[in-house]
Amino acid sequence: MRAVVFLCVVASFAVPRHEAFGQTSGSQEPRKPGEGRAPIHPAPVQTYASSELDRTLEKLPPNFKGHYIALVYSTLEERKKESEKSEFETTEQWHQRQETLLPKPIIGRMTTGSIWAFVILGVRSVYDADNQVLQVYLPLEKLSSGRLASDFRSMWAKLESTHSSYVGINGFGAIAEVQSTHDTIHHVAFGNAQAFTTAENDFQAEVRVRVPCGPDAARQMKPEVSALAVCRLTAPFTTSTYHSDTATVSYPYATQGEDNYVITELLELWIYDRRSGAIHVKLRPHD
Repeated sequence: MRAVVFLCVVASFAVPRHEAFGQTSGSQEPRKPGEGRAPIHPAPVQTYASSELDRTLEKLPPNFKGHYIALVYSTLEERKKESEKSEFETTEQWHQRQETLLPKPIIGRMTTGSIWAFVILGVRSVYDADNQVLQVYLPLEKLSSGRLASDFRSMWAKLESTHSSYVGINGFGAIAEVQSTHDTIHHVAFGNAQAFTTAENDFQAEVRVRVPCGPDAARQMKPEVSALAVCRLTAPFTTSTYHSDTATVSYPYATQGEDNYVITELLELWIYDRRSGAIHVKLRPHD
């Protein structure tokens, strides 16, 4: 996972053309987001949820992993391509086709109107012994995509990281082994973060959730504490950003990153025990 968990800031800087490394062997050349990538296959049914979340539940299945956000994102992206208007269809035909696409299932019988649940990464907790409260912190990020309003925030739901190396050569003939990293992060994005108790500054942002409990209970809860974003999908459903840093003579490390966002309305945040499935708190807007 990237070193900065809370607010993701991608640093970019100019690299002199003669200093930057070109690739001579090893991994492939950097590519545009999604270009040449293998399709994401559905996760095993026994691992991820395949039906709508029941918001009245008092306990989740043990080791509950929620819905598979990578599959949801890729399916919605394919849906966008299907929904593009063809030059050979009339506007009326196009509108009729949109009406058939919207209720089309994404996973099982679940549609954009269903209740979805995504497990959040990067959760941390600190026990306040004086007030007998376990403080749970859920990291937030500001979206770097200009396609959404500035008040949108996101939480990490899946991180995939691949590492490789290649021999690079620059304009002066200097040769070095370059370490390359490619990160793909899937986020749950929402525009109603202000409806929850948040704290933000120039360096980080987070949602804070209080779980009243005694010290013995807190000691058992801390290793298994997890968070679930309970939400409904909203238009335009997805967006993405891409960034990369080129390796140089002085810093032979190349990085590429894709941030894929599933756009939602955040309905609730659940704090639960990963191992047992016990739900500790259901945080609703303005609680």
